[in-house]
Amino acid sequence: MDHLIYLNDVYKIYGEGLESEVRALNGVNLAIDRGEFVAIVGSSGSGKTTMMNILGCLDIPTYGDYILDGELVSELDDRELSRIRNREIGFIFQGFNLIPDLTAVENVELPLIYAGRHGNRKQLAMEALKRVGLEGRAHHKPSQMSGGQQQRVAIARAIVTNPPIIMADEPTGNLDSKTGEHVMEILKGLHADGATVILITHDMTLAREAKRTIRILDGKIVHDSKIDGEDTFGREASYESAASL
Repeated sequence: MDHLIYLNDVYKIYGEGLESEVRALNGVNLAIDRGEFVAIVGSSGSGKTTMMNILGCLDIPTYGDYILDGELVSELDDRELSRIRNREIGFIFQGFNLIPDLTAVENVELPLIYAGRHGNRKQLAMEALKRVGLEGRAHHKPSQMSGGQQQRVAIARAIVTNPPIIMADEPTGNLDSKTGEHVMEILKGLHADGATVILITHDMTLAREAKRTIRILDGKIVHDSKIDGEDTFGREASYESAASL
């Protein structure tokens, strides 16, 4: 298998001292293969958001190694983490996070600007909007669109740089069920096109749409299984094996 992500004995600890210390991640080992569709599921306070922040290079572990595509990223500085995010990861958030004063196409162009891309930014942004069926709304601002349309703009923004990883944090949380189903179909389509999709959710029904479900509780992985019934719990990451790829 073509391994993409390794967490090796990862801890994320907040606070100091026994009374105030919170172990948001508590010795997590995880391997995700390139091209997987994985759901990380847990209730509020389980550690799933911290897991997303680590996997998405928005934060670094207190202890342990995170290896992404063969690169040890757990000790990188903010500038280097930003470089990894721009190159490797497209984010989809529950709150859309669109800039209200920008049109849809201008919002989608933003990752290209951050990545220093010039020339055909508008064309690439329009192509991304077309992939999510919103080319007809390219010049509308967020306030002129429904929640579902705003989320599709957010998806277009996430995929415009063609990142190998799509990270979706509760992407249907602010949507009605029918619109949520449409968003999930888009995510499935991105997976079918070869993207590694990581879905963060509290909803087991939504998690079952993925090909692999990882359940987290109190900062630990307590269940890890694939849709075909294969139990992958205990498949530990190791720095040595990752470094040899």
